[in-house]
Amino acid sequence: QVLRTGVTSVAVPGGTWFNDVAIRDAIAVGLIEGPRIACAGRFIVTYGGITDNEPSWVGTPEHTIGVLANDVSEMITEVRRQCKHGVDFIKLADSTWGDTQLIAPEELSAVVQEAHRRGARVTIHSRGAGSTRAAAEAGVDWILHADLATDIELEVVAEAGVRLMPTMTFLRRGAEVGSEYGRGPGEMDRLKRHWESAVHMLERARTLGITVMCGTDSGNSPLMPYGQLHAHEAEILVRYGGYTPMEAIVASTKNTAFAIGLEHDLGTLELGKLADLIVVRR
Repeated sequence: QVLRTGVTSVAVPGGTWFNDVAIRDAIAVGLIEGPRIACAGRFIVTYGGITDNEPSWVGTPEHTIGVLANDVSEMITEVRRQCKHGVDFIKLADSTWGDTQLIAPEELSAVVQEAHRRGARVTIHSRGAGSTRAAAEAGVDWILHADLATDIELEVVAEAGVRLMPTMTFLRRGAEVGSEYGRGPGEMDRLKRHWESAVHMLERARTLGITVMCGTDSGNSPLMPYGQLHAHEAEILVRYGGYTPMEAIVASTKNTAFAIGLEHDLGTLELGKLADLIVVRR
């Protein structure tokens, strides 16, 4: 579904059982059709993080997309385990809606250092301002969401040269039709507040020269089906963030090639690069 909408490469920031690693490899050797995939393993979370939904004596069962790691040692061990199984990058995840910063700066730094030593990049689910700033200072490679980041935190992101992937398509879609998918009034209000904050964040990121990549959060819930919403993020950049159409195209191609580790091979029209395009007569 993703490939046949014209999306030839995707970054998959987290999943269960290393399924995405297996699918990535099956596509690469021609067993099945699909886009190029760069993937993470399970989210690394602390108590109270986005996927820590069970009682503490249960933890995070293997079938969930998050894995608990509550100190530096546990986090480093999980990074090593995931790298052993062939992930392309590590996914950290802070609190669901950014209400509280849950991952300590020293933990963030330890994960970044260990992942980079093993040739893997690091991203983080971070909505709140505190976690966004801490992630940038720790040197993560890109930050997912950042919709509650303040101007001061965005200045830190810009100074650190860290990229953002806002995934505003999810917020927009949720605010529009979330109630049809069982989202209650409280969550609908939250989605609208986050959307409004994200619009300001996007405008400010452009002013500061932060490199923005296009991602949508497709597949994270029934709200976000694969193969239907992938082009919406570029439209959002133009309509709400003040980006030009060409800037949105660059964000979707050249900039986002970084998320799949192919920034030297993909995303621009140059001799010797991969040519994921077709030419049509208007």
